[in-house]
Amino acid sequence: MSAFEWLGQLAEWVGRFFPRLVIICDNAALLKYVRGTRRVVQGPIGEDGKRRGRLSVYWPLVTEAFTYFVSEQTLLTNPQMLTTKDRKAVVVQAILVFSIVDVEKFGAEVYEAEESLGEAIGEAVAKVVRTNDLDRLLDEVAKVDSELEAAARRATKRFGIEVHKMRVTSLVQTRVVSLFSANFQPDRAQGARPV
Repeated sequence: MSAFEWLGQLAEWVGRFFPRLVIICDNAALLKYVRGTRRVVQGPIGEDGKRRGRLSVYWPLVTEAFTYFVSEQTLLTNPQMLTTKDRKAVVVQAILVFSIVDVEKFGAEVYEAEESLGEAIGEAVAKVVRTNDLDRLLDEVAKVDSELEAAARRATKRFGIEVHKMRVTSLVQTRVVSLFSANFQPDRAQGARPV
């Protein structure tokens, strides 16, 4: 432990005994766990229907607090190499536009919600691509996007989000090249020597 590191740890420990003030922006919600019980604090909704910011106080000794943005946001899926119904290899990437409507579900019901959401969306993309031919995926873009959006809504029901839209951002046919022949035997590869 360095000479001043213990001072930082002492200050953090003492700080747990004093209340903390949190500003909740109008596009955010605060999820607090007070003695293990969930409490959601959101900015109040004004007369014009818009959220307003507010202040919240919590005591770190018995409370953990997490802020989540509830405004519209996007999630870009990782590129996936998939096979279509007509057995053509494609690389697909899609984007999800969503907003959080139930902070308790998003933050408390699902472990690591952002990562889990990405996995669920990736599964929805894979399901749509695997059940369609390449020609349909390329020619009927609007229909495929609406199928994808419906699949995303089903896949994300447990997350407490509202899906605004889901679209394919890139779809590229690719070729898979095998570097091994059908009768390849790794222990007898040319030039291979036992170690």
